[in-house]
Amino acid sequence: YLPDNQCGWYDFYTHQWFSGKQIITVDAPLEKIPLFIKAGSIIPLSGKKLKNTLHNNHRELLIMPFLDKGNIESTIFDDDGCSFDYLQDQYFELIITMKCMKNTIELNVSRKGGFVPEYNEIIFRLPIEEQRELIINKASRNRINILEIQNN
Repeated sequence: YLPDNQCGWYDFYTHQWFSGKQIITVDAPLEKIPLFIKAGSIIPLSGKKLKNTLHNNHRELLIMPFLDKGNIESTIFDDDGCSFDYLQDQYFELIITMKCMKNTIELNVSRKGGFVPEYNEIIFRLPIEEQRELIINKASRNRINILEIQNN
């Protein structure tokens, strides 16, 4: 059963969209549990070859846009993962505002904090069948260098 959330759900693996408030049947082999993501979500992904988190030099964000129109703001927090330095402004906080329209998906990306992560760019990935143009900070692209992201 997929609850009614007013915006629908995406299958994580196939990126197929489903409306809420319905019962669906999906394959559930032992090696792949069913996983559904609320439309409008932004999910951090690790690199496919990431063996541990001590060296996290890759940042990819899966953008699951609204099927039609909609707006949402998401925050993603990053720090060194081992100290309390985030209390002294040593964190990297991404503030992402997503505006979905008929022909475009617009992301406004800003940042807070003084921490500089190992990765130097962020890659944004859309669902497989998504046809709308992705615009990040007013430019048509699918990645951004962290040095281009303005402090909020």
